[in-house]
Formats: sequence, C-alpha cells, structure tokens
Amino acid sequence: MSAPPLSLAAIRQPAFLYGPDGRIAKANDLAEALAGRTLTGCTAADIIAIFGDRHRDGTLFTPDELPPSRALAGEEAIDVPLSITTSDGRTVHVLATASPLRDGDAIVGALTVWQDVSAIEAASAEQAVLRCESEVRAEVLRAQEEEHRRQGDELERQRALLDAILGALPYRVSLWNRDERLVWSNEQFAAERGEPGEALVGRSWRELGGPVAEEGALVREGLEAVMAGTPVSREVEVAGPGGREWRAITFLPFGRDALLVITEDVTERKRAGEALRESEERLRLAQESANVAVWDWDVRTGVYTSTPEFFRLYGLEEGRAIAYDQWRAQVHPGDVEWVETESQAALARGEQFDLEHRIVRPSGEVRWIAAIGRGIRDGEGEVVRVLGVNIDITDRKEAELRIARYAEELARSNKELQPFAYVASHDLQEPLRSIISFSQLLERRYKGRLDTDADEYIAFIVEGGIRMQALIRDLLQLSRVETTARPPVPTDANAVAADVVRSFAQTAGDLAARTTVEPLPTVMVDPPQLEQMLTNLVSNAIKYRRPDVPLEIRISATPREDMWEFAVRDNGIGIAPEYFDRIFQMFQRLHTKEEHEGTGIGLAVVKKIVERHGGTIRVESIAGEGSTFFFTLPAA
Repeated sequence: MSAPPLSLAAIRQPAFLYGPDGRIAKANDLAEALAGRTLTGCTAADIIAIFGDRHRDGTLFTPDELPPSRALAGEEAIDVPLSITTSDGRTVHVLATASPLRDGDAIVGALTVWQDVSAIEAASAEQAVLRCESEVRAEVLRAQEEEHRRQGDELERQRALLDAILGALPYRVSLWNRDERLVWSNEQFAAERGEPGEALVGRSWRELGGPVAEEGALVREGLEAVMAGTPVSREVEVAGPGGREWRAITFLPFGRDALLVITEDVTERKRAGEALRESEERLRLAQESANVAVWDWDVRTGVYTSTPEFFRLYGLEEGRAIAYDQWRAQVHPGDVEWVETESQAALARGEQFDLEHRIVRPSGEVRWIAAIGRGIRDGEGEVVRVLGVNIDITDRKEAELRIARYAEELARSNKELQPFAYVASHDLQEPLRSIISFSQLLERRYKGRLDTDADEYIAFIVEGGIRMQALIRDLLQLSRVETTARPPVPTDANAVAADVVRSFAQTAGDLAARTTVEPLPTVMVDPPQLEQMLTNLVSNAIKYRRPDVPLEIRISATPREDMWEFAVRDNGIGIAPEYFDRIFQMFQRLHTKEEHEGTGIGLAVVKKIVERHGGTIRVESIAGEGSTFFFTLPAA
C-alpha cells in the first residue's frame, strides 16, 4: 500500500508526505531548501540526522517521538514544538503538525507541516517581558493600596519585594512623576549613576545629567503618549561610560500620575547590524573589483536572475534578469556545445560543475570566465534551479598562454642547443688534445734550454689546455643529461648509494672520512643519473672539507607526499646564504682554482637531472659548519 497522491506545492510551509512504510514519499521545495538536498525516501531517523531534531532542552528526538511516526501509529492532530538546524547552519524553532491519512480504516500515510515559530516565540518573549512589567506595575499598585490599610512595616515589606523583582530584571528601570522627577529606580539604574538610589530620588533628568539627560529629552514625549494610553518605544544613541551607546527605551503608564521607564543596552545588537551591513558592502565591492557575478537560473522558465556584476562581465546593459537563449548567445561558438554537455552531465549526476570557457561580448571582445554551479532539486528529484557564480579569469588565461608559448620556445631552443653543445664539445676534444700534447712535448724537450719566460709561457699553455679540456668534458656531461637520458624506472637508491660510497672508498680512507648511508627508498629515476647526482654531491663534500676536522658525510631520505626528499649532509666549510642560488648556475665558482679545482658545472648538472625528474633542489648551510643539499625524486 502506498501513500495517496497529494500535491504539496500549494502548502507555503515546509511539508512532508510519508508513506505507510515510514519513508518520505514527497517533500515540497521549502522543506528541501532547508535540508539542502532531496528528501524522498528518508525515514524519521534520517530526518533527525539531517536536521538534528531536538527538544527545546537540546536533547534529540527518537524516531518514534516524531509527529509523522506518531501519526502513522494512529494518533490524530499532533502538534510538537522542536528545534532544527538548516543546511546553512541556522537554528529554527518550528511547530511540527502531523495527521494520519486514511483509506477507510487503513492508515496509508501521514502529512507533516512545519511552521516556523521563531518570530512568534520572540514575540512571546517580548510579551512575557511586558507581562512581567505589567505584573510589577500591578504589584506596585497593590502595594500602594495596602499602604492605606496596613501598618508601616507591611508597606516596607511590599517595597522590598518591588526592589527584589525589578532588581532581578536585566534592564535599568526608573519611575518618574508628571514633573519629570525621579520617584524610584532599581539597582541597575543607580549603579550607572554611581550613587545610592535614595540620593537620586526627587531629581529631574536635567539634574542627573549624563546619559539620563539625553534619554530625558524623551520623557516629556513619553508622558504625553502614555497618558493618552499609547506605550512608546524608542532607540536612541547616548554618551555612555565606554563611549557612544545605543539604548532601547520603553515608556509605560504607571497609575494616573507616573511614568515607568525601562532602558535596555542594545549597543552590541546595533553594532552587529552595522557590521553586517559593512560586510555586505565589502562583499559587494569585492564582487565588483574581482568581477565575480552571482546568478540563479530557473530551469523551468529559462530565466537567469543575476547581480549587476553579471551584466558588466558579459558587457550587457545592466538589468535584473536574462533569458537562457540570451546567455547562450554570449558563449563563444567554439565552446557552446561542450559547456552545455559538461554542465548538464554534472547536474544529472548531482554534482557541482566547474568549467572555464570563453564568452564574446557584444563589442566582439573575447573574455575567459570560470563558471561554477550547483543544482537544486524538487520533490521529484528534478533539477529546477541552478545557483552559481562567474569569475573573470581572462588575465590569468592570457598569462598561462604567454607562459605556454615561452615554455614551447624554450623547449625548442634547448632541443636545438643540446646537439650543438654535444657536437661542439666532442669535436673540440681532438684539437685540444693536440695542443696539450705538443705543449707538454715542448715542456719536456726545451724546459731549461730557453729563458725563464719561455718556460713560464709553456706552463701557462699546458695548464690552460688542461683546464679547457676539463671544462669541455663537463659541458659534454651536462649535454648528456638529455641526450643520453633513459626513462625513469623503479630504482633501489640503497644500491646506487652503496656503489657511490665504494667508488670513494680509497679517498675516504686516506682522509679518515666517515660516510653514513641511512635506509633509502625505491624511487622512479634514471639509475645512472641518480649515481651521477650522488657522485657529484659526495665529491663536493670531499673537495670542500675543513682540513682540521675529520670529514663526515650522511645520506638520508624523508617521505614528502608522493615524493622522497634526499639529503646529503657534510661538515665542511659551508656556504654563505647570499650564494645559495648562485651555486646551481653554470660556471659559478665561489673559490679560485688555486684554492679548489673544478669548473663550476657539477651542481648545475645535479639541478638539471633533478628537474628532469620533476623534483626540486635546495641547500641549507652555515659557513664554517657544513652544508646539506636537499633534492626530491618521485616515489616508485
């Protein structure tokens, strides 16, 4: 047996139709807007999970306590107050009314309607305050009547009772006569003036000064109004102890000749309201400056309701709404079909769409926008509205295109340069070997037979040739990073590091150096290039050691998301911070060739290999204490 057909569209309160199985067969738009989702098929337990249905003391309802469960059990005309939390985080007090739906004697469903009573309860609270004030006034009147019938001690007791009641109120309460002089006040009123309440009695509001003087300007207006039987309420700004304050003042008739004044500090509420207005204004300005357009598309009518930024973004005459066909005409012809396909597919899946596409303004200007949207469904699960934003991303897209063009040009240049560098460095080797060989032959055959200048010149030629040979060899090594590279494969870094350490075993032994290799991971890398990186870094550690301190080298690795960060640490001479970036550039040397040999290409090779594998390299160092080189490689 299913729930009877029933239209909920005419009910202008959140409404739910439950079937006999205790599941929601249908919910209207207002109910699903509160939930921020479709509710069809939900049980009472689901509703508690979605809205947090709770009693006014904060405890959650059980499924059996909810009105629809009780209605399905046969109870009639159930009204239950409850508190819920909506999808946007608001707490709403509702009165849930449920009635069983019958087909003859059988219960075939239950209809539940939620009435928002937050405002009613707020009004009830205000009425409670007024009733409290009225009760206080009645108590005072009774006390005055008793004054004529009872002895003085009874009169004092009644006055003490009045002070206790009014003193408990979180307001400043005062009683004024027709001459606009104070007759009585509670403790809060007296405390603000810094004097005992007895000392204030008999003074006019002018004599009391301060905030009372500012409030007192309304006393005459209040007297005239309440004597005519009309209570008066005003919000005024006064000079309080901590600066300007806002106060809500209520004037009530008290007998035939007096005026009861109740004052409440509403500064925080006013400031909160001003802050909200300022926040809304800042949001509006931010939307304008960032070209963020907010829109609401009614799928049934095909109408976009939008903020002014939407029309400025599309270059249209400003308005409030635009038809779907008008919007479609603004989308770039090359993007229309895929934008519609992608957005509709995402909405059908119940997902948010996030697209970047072009639009064409009426002037012919092409702009790029990011379009983000989310669907709102009706009780039948159909998307009836789409809420979204458009953001102008033209500047970002143009920058991306410039960078892409630059990267393509750079890649092309590098590709052309690599064979040239390889050929140039390879072909230079032969004549350079001849120069070095004949220079060394001259040095051996004629050294000491010519003058000292000739010997020095020959030595310069030999030394320069050897340095040039080393430079060309290193350039050839740099060019081979790309020309001889192999695809990355899972590589055990432990085995590679062990080979590197063995290759330096003789040198390390001669220097009494200690090399420590912590457990290393398996990474995606070209194995010979990993060996080359570690060789260059260990070689540098040996080259730039401190002569008076035993050399220590430590190789380790730490996981970083989908990468591994390797660290090669030494206790050598270190590097000053201003040279951290310079050392990774080609031919950049921090020392003379007399101090330390080398061409200044080794770290440039390491950097090129790391970047080829999608990693980064950096250095941390303290001059005189040592350096640590960090580089990242992809995890296998």
